[in-house]
Amino acid sequence: MISRQVLYKVNEQIGQDTKLTSCILSIKGVLLVGEKGIDIKSIIKDVVDRDVFVEGNCFYGKIIDTVNNANDLILVLKDENKIYNEDTLFVIGKMALGQLSILINSKKGNFDKSSFYLQILKDTELDENTYKIAKNLHIKTDEKRLVILFETKEAESEMLKSALKDYFSSTSTVILRLSKNRLVVIGKDISEGEIKIVANMLEAEAMISFHIAYYKYADNIEDLKAVYEKTVLAMEIGTTFYKERRIFSYNKMGIGKLLYNIPDRINKEFLTEISSEKFADLLDEEEVRVANSFFKNNLNVSESARELYMHRNTLTHRIEKILQKTNLDIRKFDDACTLKIAFLIAKNVR
Repeated sequence: MISRQVLYKVNEQIGQDTKLTSCILSIKGVLLVGEKGIDIKSIIKDVVDRDVFVEGNCFYGKIIDTVNNANDLILVLKDENKIYNEDTLFVIGKMALGQLSILINSKKGNFDKSSFYLQILKDTELDENTYKIAKNLHIKTDEKRLVILFETKEAESEMLKSALKDYFSSTSTVILRLSKNRLVVIGKDISEGEIKIVANMLEAEAMISFHIAYYKYADNIEDLKAVYEKTVLAMEIGTTFYKERRIFSYNKMGIGKLLYNIPDRINKEFLTEISSEKFADLLDEEEVRVANSFFKNNLNVSESARELYMHRNTLTHRIEKILQKTNLDIRKFDDACTLKIAFLIAKNVR
């Protein structure tokens, strides 16, 4: 772990530059340097899970140790005099976090390509120093790169990382740990078609449960963060609305991309129009299965009955029951659209 003397100097410099009260803690919440008056215990789990956020007049950010996550640190900045609004505090905090992370990892001698890419994705605004570091690490800043985000169960994250290392053996590909259950792969020699091959490999050989998200190639190092943020959004939309899928492309999120940004209040009003009862309890499991099959088969009774191993008359009876409960006849296109959207919205209402 880095010495307290180095942390003290870094923390002091941050305080002077930002005019904020600052402190640095271990990932377990133990104060290493800085003000003792800042309360972190009540919010420690949020910092570990969310990485970076503002709450009240405090900025909280996690500094990832690229070699050993047990040595991750937490930076807290407190705006005691309320100089900044929340948005400005967040920007200042992220800039301080990025520079602190670069400094700490480089002081420890483990600032490698992984560390560099991690800072580009999560913290650092590009400046002259960024390009110097890239040159020292022999990273070309004008190459196209694809960003692929992987999400799995926490217990399977090490297996996933091992499987990805075996597959992406090229030195031009970097695999980064983002959190307990997320990894990102950045590479210039990866095609979009290869993503399906990786998914099949993970499913058949490694037998890992996972989701994959991607967006498009970043044309250069400046575009990398924007592409990464769209990729993360694709993962959020995909795991909210299309959890049964394995791969999410930001360019193929369909109506989920629209619904994801609609406020809860509007979503709840929409569901109330269908029924005053709680929508999640309105239809039973079998009725939901029937409706989804009917949507999948383009409102074709014969095809849906065949897929469900059900007689046409039985299927028609189930559709009538759905009509009675929702006042929506899903044999009609408009009503089918309404119920399909309601199913999606119900997944996103918090």
